[in-house]
Amino acid sequence: MDYTSDYDRSMGRTIITLNKGELATEMEVREDHLSIVKSCHGGVIAGMMDALLGTTALTLVKEKGWFVSTIEFKINYYKPVALNQTLVGTGEVDFEGKNIIATIGAIRIKDTDEIAARGLGTFKIFRPK
Repeated sequence: MDYTSDYDRSMGRTIITLNKGELATEMEVREDHLSIVKSCHGGVIAGMMDALLGTTALTLVKEKGWFVSTIEFKINYYKPVALNQTLVGTGEVDFEGKNIIATIGAIRIKDTDEIAARGLGTFKIFRPK
């Protein structure tokens, strides 16, 4: 079952490991990811975090033919990320309810294992008929 979207592919994000309730992804920072000050743009990291958190939630429902959509997510940025650094994102389910799933995640700089960002997301479960 494919858990990679066109958005993931356009950003260069790949899935490393995927299990029910947990996920690890990777993305190398490219030149088109840079901000005006030549570090990875916060929006790129936020996009990676939203995709990481949402795909983590999706691991619980996709096999049932259901999907999730972001209700909200929060991100804290801790370290700047430079061109050609590889980011590794890990996510896990924090809460699973009848209608929502909450996930937590971290994005680390692969070479140094420093945390670049942490996030928390809440996702609505949709059950198509």
